[in-house]
Amino acid sequence: MKSSLRAPLSCALFFCLCYLIFYITDPSAAQTLIWPDRFPAYADLTLMPGADILDILQNQTNPNLVFNNLAGNIILFGPVGFLVRLCWPYWRKLHRTVAFGAGLSLVIELCQLCNFRATVTDDFLLNTLGAVLGYLCFALLA
Repeated sequence: MKSSLRAPLSCALFFCLCYLIFYITDPSAAQTLIWPDRFPAYADLTLMPGADILDILQNQTNPNLVFNNLAGNIILFGPVGFLVRLCWPYWRKLHRTVAFGAGLSLVIELCQLCNFRATVTDDFLLNTLGAVLGYLCFALLA
């Protein structure tokens, strides 16, 4: 691909990914009211690191739910760490990519708190880990 097309296409892909993340993780208050079965309204705030992961591992008998809850957060943010390095040279340092992934995850968790969704410290940590793994994948391929 020509280098003149790489940056705009990478940025477009990155913003599509951000939209997808917000669509999957953050239904609006209107969606909660219109489709209460699809988006149940409950406020859950868990600030103890590791508590949600431990609860999922101890109380879930369905391996698909364990995978969706734990690996899903990591997989969802892997492309963030990968694409942010691809789009902007400023973010090519690990600490900046970690800050970006953590900041995006924090925004999502705060939006979920305001929309009566679960706000969990472990989601924040797993999302940030996903951004780090995406960064490392890019580093291996570059």
